[in-house]
Amino acid sequence: MNGETGLSLILCLAPICIGILGFVGMGAVLAHFFLRGRQPNSDAGWAAMQTEMQAEVATLMPRVQLWSHDAFTELHTYRNLKWVAFGRQARARGLVAAAKNKKQRAWAAFSLRGRRVYNLPVAFVGKAHARTSVQSLDYEADASGQVVIQVDGRMLGSLQPDGQLLSASGEPIGQVARLARDRSTRPVTLNGREVAQLENPYYGGYFRFLKNIPRPPAVEFTAPDVTPAERDWLLALALWQVINRAAAQINTSGV
Repeated sequence: MNGETGLSLILCLAPICIGILGFVGMGAVLAHFFLRGRQPNSDAGWAAMQTEMQAEVATLMPRVQLWSHDAFTELHTYRNLKWVAFGRQARARGLVAAAKNKKQRAWAAFSLRGRRVYNLPVAFVGKAHARTSVQSLDYEADASGQVVIQVDGRMLGSLQPDGQLLSASGEPIGQVARLARDRSTRPVTLNGREVAQLENPYYGGYFRFLKNIPRPPAVEFTAPDVTPAERDWLLALALWQVINRAAAQINTSGV
């Protein structure tokens, strides 16, 4: 083989080699994101995820204002949501804010990790961490649609797929009414009485602002003597409603 033949062979093979290297490189990148996005299958894996979520929320906390009585009525939407999704695996972080005409108000920050799901009360199976200026909340949603809730590191209870609320010991203590598209709110009962009305985020559809449909308070107290434990439940439910909707937005068309 003379020099010219060797050079011609190299030039012919170069595009093939470059293509193979590019294919291998792309595979490595996809494998990296796949492994990074996989839902952990061990306690140690979830512990690492929890640490990541707490760190992400901590970076957002300077934008969260001090909690006040007004906050319950304004937990309407999410803002500055950032997410990464690969297949059905997703991770996201953002702010839980007031209505969009109050752009400076953010009442909480959150982060989530999990597998996106369809046609369930939950939009993802996994975990979420949220914080206000005074409390931290942790959620774990499973494939049945159950959501287990902790507040400040202690077990609060669980929200069942049918809206039933269970205590930390598994005893029924209340109910969140099912969503009805023709009602702007849904009642929350705890300890045998109605304590509040929770906003129905789907009332009026996505273009409610074009229809001039007024937005009800995120949480409207209907009992005069709501206890601290009941307030924890109402906060947990209101924040979960926003976080779950954020995950559903990733699930459908992105943000």
